[in-house]
Parts: sequence; structure tokens; C-alpha cells
Amino acid sequence: MKLRSTERSAKILIDFADEYIFLGKKILDLGAGDGSLGKFIINQEDYYPVDIRQIDHPNWIEADFNNRAGWTRGLNHSLDPRDFDYVFASMILEHVFRPERLIKVIHRLLKKGGSLIVAVPDEDSFIYRIQAPFKRNKLIQEQYFGHHYSFTYRNAHTLLSEYFDIEKVAGRFGITSKHLIGIAPAVLFLCTK
Repeated sequence: MKLRSTERSAKILIDFADEYIFLGKKILDLGAGDGSLGKFIINQEDYYPVDIRQIDHPNWIEADFNNRAGWTRGLNHSLDPRDFDYVFASMILEHVFRPERLIKVIHRLLKKGGSLIVAVPDEDSFIYRIQAPFKRNKLIQEQYFGHHYSFTYRNAHTLLSEYFDIEKVAGRFGITSKHLIGIAPAVLFLCTK
């Protein structure tokens, strides 16, 4: 069975968190897109996809992370603090004007001992620099990619380590050796509260 690109990305996230068992765990998927991650979650009643666009899932939550009214309605009032075992934030932080605010909300929503799995583009990566040097242009970032914030391994690590313990880091292609992190176009973090 051939997976679509969004399904492949979701599978990478699940494989990255391979030692963790999701059965019976409450999962929040920020920036869920088409809900591809949910296809790998067995217990659908514990899966909560969050996105600006509606998807076909009974637990779908609408949230626009750059619109304060949408933000408040979607995340702050409809979800209980310390209610989630896992939060996935794949390729969403770069689309947010103030990612540190979203990280604070995630911290509030995660249970003690809960895990945050984050993927962000690594703008310092070798592949990122070769594939699209024009991506460095701020105007192009916002207009074509919807990116409001630029991440590198270093500034993502700094932001996440203010609120979480970073347990595992890998490049998008599963590269886990720290000296190879700068090769992959994205970096993944597994963090615990």
C-alpha cells in the first residue's frame, strides 16, 4: 500500500516515538491537516485533531493559532489542563507568529510525564540551503509558505528546553547522530514534561 506524502510524514512521527505506546492514551494533533496522523492511532476516541480547516473527525477542534479569538475558542476553553498524554506539533510552529505562546499552551495541556513530539524545518540544514535558497527571503516565506517564524536546530532546541526535557532528537529522515542533524531539512524533537 502506497502512502501519500502526508501519511508518510505521519508515519515518520509515529516511528520516531517508537518506544511509546499510544493505546488508551489521549492524543492532541496540532495542525492536523487532513488527519493523516489519526490513521495510525488505533483508538480514535482518544485522538483530537486541531486545525484551522475542518476535517471529518468527531473530535475535530477548530483553532487558528494566529487569531486570538480563534485561539481562545479552540484551545483554551475547550480542553482541560493536564489532560493529554501526547501532543504532536508537526510543521506547525513556523506558521505561528509567536511560537512561544503555543508552547506554553501545550505545556498547560500535557499531563506530567506527557510527551510532545515536534517537527520544524531546519533552515540551517544543508538540504534546506541547497533546495531553496529563496526560502530565506522573509516576504517569500510568508506569502508562499505561510511561515512567520524561522527555525534552526539551535533556536528550536532553546525554545523547547525552556518548558520541556528533550529526550530525543533526529533529522527528518531518522538521522539521530547529533553531528548529522544539519543535513536533514527538518528536525524532530521528543520532549517530556
